[in-house]
Amino acid sequence: MARAVILDVNQTMLDLGALDALFAEWFGDPVIRKEWFAQTLHFALTLAATRSFESFGEVGAVALADIAHRHHVLLPENAPTRLREAMLRLPAHADVEPALRLLRDAGLVTAALSNNPLPVVSEQLRHAGLAPLFDEIMSVDEAGALKPAPEVYQFAAGRLGFAPQSIWMVAAHGWDIAGATRAGLRGAFVARPGQSPDPFALPEIIADDLPSIARAILDAEHLPHA
Repeated sequence: MARAVILDVNQTMLDLGALDALFAEWFGDPVIRKEWFAQTLHFALTLAATRSFESFGEVGAVALADIAHRHHVLLPENAPTRLREAMLRLPAHADVEPALRLLRDAGLVTAALSNNPLPVVSEQLRHAGLAPLFDEIMSVDEAGALKPAPEVYQFAAGRLGFAPQSIWMVAAHGWDIAGATRAGLRGAFVARPGQSPDPFALPEIIADDLPSIARAILDAEHLPHA
């Protein structure tokens, strides 16, 4: 039976650490980048839970303003624009390409699914050199909901033409895996630094890097690999 693997984009494949210089410039502390992204996800999760929708780019801009207010920082007027532009140029983690090649060499369909708008995620993956390694690049905008709303994963399964149980969701976010598995997909969690799986929705696979995730998926599917 054919299988598909969907990978989350921000943090799972792309390194948000590249934004640290901006936050050091604005706040005097690069660690504020983590606070900003956590706040962005908090707003997004609230929207998803209440079945409301806003563009993820707008959510990130509102979170930036919120963090600036909290730290009593006056941001330059072009800060949201500079942040959006920097998001387009995030580098891929070094383990992403080898993992994707393992999956594709074994015959699995590969897809990316992001909360970012489609033009943004497409440009992100193009800039990172990953776009040719995907059969599908998808945005939650097409589903009209933000992850981890079940409608997102149902949309993705329909786009790929696979039954949910034939699809693996790979992410560095426990809430993303929780949303996917509760929608019938199978979960694989990559433990990026500071990230942990949702204890109420433990994935089938947990590993420290994406090649290990890829090999574990191939083992679960009884497919050969190097």
